[in-house]
Amino acid sequence: MVQEESIYGLGLASIIAKAAELGRPIKPSDADAALRIVFAAFISPDYVKPVLRVLEPLRNKAPHRYLELQVSSLVDAMDNYISQLSRYGREDVVDKIFDLLNELGRLSPNLGVIAWARVLARALENENMRLLIERRLGINVVDKADEVLEELSKLKEKVQELMSDEEFRSYVESMYIKADEEAVKRTILKETFPLKHKLAHYKFRNDDLDDAARLFNEMAEEDRKIGIYENYLANSNWALRAEAINGSLVGDELVKKFQQLYEEAFNEKHFENTAWYLSTASLILGGYLVSLALMGDHETINKLLEKHLWVLHTDEQSLDPD
Repeated sequence: MVQEESIYGLGLASIIAKAAELGRPIKPSDADAALRIVFAAFISPDYVKPVLRVLEPLRNKAPHRYLELQVSSLVDAMDNYISQLSRYGREDVVDKIFDLLNELGRLSPNLGVIAWARVLARALENENMRLLIERRLGINVVDKADEVLEELSKLKEKVQELMSDEEFRSYVESMYIKADEEAVKRTILKETFPLKHKLAHYKFRNDDLDDAARLFNEMAEEDRKIGIYENYLANSNWALRAEAINGSLVGDELVKKFQQLYEEAFNEKHFENTAWYLSTASLILGGYLVSLALMGDHETINKLLEKHLWVLHTDEQSLDPD
């Protein structure tokens, strides 16, 4: 039924677009309504660009709605192809993604940065996808991710300019209705966090520990500023682990850093009896215990185990410590 309604809606919109192309009088409100119908219709990613071409005569009748549809449809199509690539690993899908990346970049270089961030974040968590993109496009995904993160950082510094970028604004409005300063910032952060997170973990796994620690610390600071305390703790813990493995933190300094993070994690003001928080707290406590063991401080270890042993078993028991 949904598919039949989509076909009917697309057919109706194409009839109105053809009438506009032939010079017949079409009210802006009718063009807007037709494009709204297309918004609600399911369009196969393979047909997004042909559908947009058919509807192009309505562009001058309802420019903002057409632009919103164009941007939203291209991004949705790219997301669909990204999912296909992660599942099936086909080279022709890489070509389609690259085609959409170029199209979005042509519409708006700022929007192109957002699109690249989305693709690279998925590639960094899927080794087959990463290798396929590198082979097909002739790029280094890690280097490209570093480059795109720099571009995203620059976007955060020109929010007012982005609000004047019609294509970028349309993308923001497709998610938040109103493209005000706060919505633009949230849009940038929404793409920055996953890419930085995936890149940091990729570098951690591949022994680029200095850079991994830098990225984790950057995320921790950003999380602290916006008040996402659990993420702040998790990223701080990863940063300490990278620094400890790399040998840039040793001895008393390592113990003090883990002690500080432990005290923050178990501070009554922030402590939460939830699976996610307890899992993070458990990892932090474990790191603190290891740093103490390296210094031979068995007395403090015993006290901590007596007090928090239940936290170390949060993955194996009920959330209720009793």
